[in-house]
Amino acid sequence: MARAAKETSAEEIAIPGGGSPYSQYEGDFRVLHPEIKMAVRPITVMFMPPRQDLDSVVTAGLRDRGVTMNNQYVIDMLQPGDVFVVDLYGKHEGGAIVGDNLFYYIMKATKGGGLVVDGSFRDLDGIQEMLMPCYYRYAHPSAMTPQTATVAGFNVPIRIGILPSCPAIWWSETRKASPSFRRL
Repeated sequence: MARAAKETSAEEIAIPGGGSPYSQYEGDFRVLHPEIKMAVRPITVMFMPPRQDLDSVVTAGLRDRGVTMNNQYVIDMLQPGDVFVVDLYGKHEGGAIVGDNLFYYIMKATKGGGLVVDGSFRDLDGIQEMLMPCYYRYAHPSAMTPQTATVAGFNVPIRIGILPSCPAIWWSETRKASPSFRRL
């Protein structure tokens, strides 16, 4: 990861041994703290629109064991050096993954690892003062509720735009507000 922090964006999307550079880059993110280079291990979470049939399959077994599957459950698993990579299916309104309190919690738990959200977060005024890299699509004042989004999986392969992300792949980003990735 130390080597990755020094690579250029062209080096980041190069495929060792050749191969296609497509699906190695995703643009059109807004960025907080572009001066902080992010090269970290992702902890992924995938959200979907809430559906009764999905909820009965994904969360019923966990609920029987006393586990509530939500964004806080996954955030509690974060460790130093992690980046929280969230597939919120581009959701804008009614689905902000975190506000300033949970952003602060993520920053402390990951020791400033980072946050990538294909969707929205809230409390931009409070968050922008915290020194942790964050790539996001939108800032919106609405909060996520069980009626607006549901966890469909965590630490599973997800998609951020056209960019795949897996727990076995680390994230590195360019300073031009567009994350890219390579395998460890």
